[in-house]
Amino acid sequence: MNQLRWPDRVQITLPAYLFDTLEQLRILSDQWMDTYNSKHPHRSMKGLTPNQKGILLEEEAMKEKELTVENHTLV
Repeated sequence: MNQLRWPDRVQITLPAYLFDTLEQLRILSDQWMDTYNSKHPHRSMKGLTPNQKGILLEEEAMKEKELTVENHTLV
């Protein structure tokens, strides 16, 4: 997954001399994002990872949508 789930205010600065190529930087940043989003629990998310929180929010949105459809069908 290449989608960032962290807040926009988070910025990471890496010295350019750490990498010989842009490909090395891309690989490392992809690995870091995967770890951050799938393996790093956050207190602000009640111990969930960003991926887990995203799934939970999607499920809640689907339930809300189902309830809305049910309420309109009953009327």
